[in-house]
Amino acid sequence: MVAYDTDPVRLDPNQWDAARAVDDHVLVAAGAGTGKTSTVVGRILYLLGVPLHGERNPAPVSLDRIAAITFTNAAAADLRRKVRDALRKAGRHAEAFQVDTARIGTIHAFAGELLREFALRAGRSPGLTVLEDGDSNLLTSEVVREALIDGLTEAPIAGLAALLAEHGVERVAAWVDRLLGEADRLPARRAGRIGARETVLLDLADRALALLNRRLEDAGATDFDRMLLWARDLLRRPEVCRVLQRRLHTLIVDEFQDLDPAQRELAYLLGDPASGRADTTRLMLVGDPKQSIYRFRQADVTVWTGEQRAVRDLGLGLVIQLGLKHRVVAPVLR
Repeated sequence: MVAYDTDPVRLDPNQWDAARAVDDHVLVAAGAGTGKTSTVVGRILYLLGVPLHGERNPAPVSLDRIAAITFTNAAAADLRRKVRDALRKAGRHAEAFQVDTARIGTIHAFAGELLREFALRAGRSPGLTVLEDGDSNLLTSEVVREALIDGLTEAPIAGLAALLAEHGVERVAAWVDRLLGEADRLPARRAGRIGARETVLLDLADRALALLNRRLEDAGATDFDRMLLWARDLLRRPEVCRVLQRRLHTLIVDEFQDLDPAQRELAYLLGDPASGRADTTRLMLVGDPKQSIYRFRQADVTVWTGEQRAVRDLGLGLVIQLGLKHRVVAPVLR
């Protein structure tokens, strides 16, 4: 392949294949040092119609039709900087000025934007307040205590008094607090065979969750976990999902191996790759299963390997492996 020294971003053959496949859903397996950020920047520039490797996208889109989700605020800032620098190098100064307002940020920022934009359809306040972790943890502790008192007095939960007598308030409250952190999976926990203690804890968690949701809705607030679930539920509404699919040409998701099930579903609702339709949001999912670190937050590395098989075997899109190490020497990789 001919190298173009004047290109605003340099891409090797596999990176270039991933960047230019703008009409396909693409799963990019990017190991350490293989240049995944350069690939993402290349994809964005090619979508905007910036010539790369002597080729220009025949159907360019505007920056507001591209969303890029990163895992941290620092990663988002780094991606914005690199996109801005590349656009300036390409002489696209007007678009470089738009980068700071582009949809380049964390999954939580993306979800919050959706909730504010469609607040009225979802029956929520447009001025949604997002609680910091400390305030969220305090509120959760409060509703767990309230549910415990309610379960002993106003509307008794069978077996709760005996459970508290055996294990103590602090331990039971900690168990319920942990269950609330997996609120989306509470119904599934009842599907299997569960014992008497688990039944009591789930009853208590259900009551605490109802109290928590009521407190959040009354305050026009949410926390990070519930914000993602609310955004996922919003996109489950076909009329909302279709609006977003028309607005967003491409959704790029970095560190896909560390997404939890709700975050993954959010992306797949927009892309809907199984439908085979050409009018849904194109997905570019970038990840490396060897770097998965968020299993404790329900991220599951097997999701990535399953996605690779599904995309390849079911023809949902392209699987592209970035193999050339651009910055990591062999001893470090070992």
